[in-house]
Amino acid sequence: MTSHKNILLTGSAGLVGQSVAEALTQKNIEFIGTYNQYNENITWPAIKVNLGKDDLQMLLAGYSFDTIIHCAGKIPDGINTYEECYLRNGQIDDSVFEYATGNGVKKFIFISTTNVYGFTDRLITEDSEPIVENLYSKRKLETESKLLNQNNFRSIILRINAPYGNYQKSNTVLKIFVEKAFGKRSYQISWHGLPATGFYICK
Repeated sequence: MTSHKNILLTGSAGLVGQSVAEALTQKNIEFIGTYNQYNENITWPAIKVNLGKDDLQMLLAGYSFDTIIHCAGKIPDGINTYEECYLRNGQIDDSVFEYATGNGVKKFIFISTTNVYGFTDRLITEDSEPIVENLYSKRKLETESKLLNQNNFRSIILRINAPYGNYQKSNTVLKIFVEKAFGKRSYQISWHGLPATGFYICK
């Protein structure tokens, strides 16, 4: 017997995914999350899946979904290189795309990045031309193109800035900067290129 859930949320153990999961839970919206590495914050229904390597069709047998919110992915963080992110995110994105295509999904929400615009001081709008400066943004644009050039489901692409929030695990420059700033402690950094970037808070 098939169990119908409104939403499949990939990467529900990640920074963005956990924030989305909490918002859905608060609104009493039924969903199933996926995670690769379990953490104690997961209190919602979730299935361990190594996206791009495990058989998503088999692991989700018995479920059907109207919507996929695709948050899963690797980011270049000092551990994962741009090349590794390109290859791994390609595997992840392709597996979720193939599942959506073959299982009657009606809406696909893809979490992309403002990194596709490059590091710039120009005003960015939805009409701004992307500037591919690294393999991470190149892969994001490839997945965006794949979603926009299909007719199986509606695609929504959200290009977000670098996230920061309560579930931040990686010891990124942004995390260190915010924690030092709120603690009113001095912090010295060396910066190459434009001395500005954007970020948003996951609450």
